[in-house]
Amino acid sequence: MRGLLVIAAVAALVALLAEAPELASALAKAPSEEGAHPRLQQAEDFLRQADYQLGKADSDYGGHRSRALALIKQAVEEIRLGNEDGGGFYDGPVYKD
Repeated sequence: MRGLLVIAAVAALVALLAEAPELASALAKAPSEEGAHPRLQQAEDFLRQADYQLGKADSDYGGHRSRALALIKQAVEEIRLGNEDGGGFYDGPVYKD
């Protein structure tokens, strides 16, 4: 149950950050690798924004902040592996939501 709460909290934070484009530009990192799938790149960008915000939190909230940061790190690594492991190259259309 706690795992679901942490995931829900991270998802909510990511959704809130999606509405803050000025933060995205402030946190701009190196350009994505050519051929990375645009959906995976966008997800990674949102996760990095969540990592940044959680890193600035003033408390660990009973360990939940630390756990969320660890899950974000794991998710970013999975995205990296997914881009490397087949399907990393994408030459199809980019859909804007």
